[in-house]
Amino acid sequence: MRQLGIRLMVLHPGSHLGDGPATGIDRAAAMLGSVLEQTGRDDSVILLENTAGMGSSLGADLRQLAAVAKLVDAPDRIGFCIDTAHLHGAGYDLRPKRLPSTVERMAEELGGTVGAFHLNDSAVKAGSRLDRHQRAGQGEIGLKPLARLASMQQFAGVPAVLETPGEDEDRERDAGMIRKCSESLHSGSSECM
Repeated sequence: MRQLGIRLMVLHPGSHLGDGPATGIDRAAAMLGSVLEQTGRDDSVILLENTAGMGSSLGADLRQLAAVAKLVDAPDRIGFCIDTAHLHGAGYDLRPKRLPSTVERMAEELGGTVGAFHLNDSAVKAGSRLDRHQRAGQGEIGLKPLARLASMQQFAGVPAVLETPGEDEDRERDAGMIRKCSESLHSGSSECM
């Protein structure tokens, strides 16, 4: 990261491989702590990404990400990346009327800063524990929750990436749709309702 001038790196916390979440959290924190200790002080930040919860993966419960971060003695170098498809798959409610309370829950459970978003729609039902991304507005989450999340004041300036199916042109179109819907939400237009 230092050599390439990259400030933020997103990674999943890993899996407990059947040894239980507590053991997995300890292992993930030990690995991250070791890496950060070996690299010395700089301004690079590792963002732990939530998961949908398939198999024995850690991070479907945001409190697991927070537990890893708390065990690493480098609070200024660990943050969080929220993937909306994973959040949906893990059972967090992203429906428009529930989104504000879900964002509050995220803040409580993480106890730290969201440093990036992966704004992905989902091809599967909420709580499925599956990670299946879908084009923006064509999945189970829908366009409006993605746009509302992207436009929330507390996330102003937080980078967002789309990891949706298709080519770069498709993701550019999806990003444009999210941006346009976000603008219409701010203006009170019913364009993306």
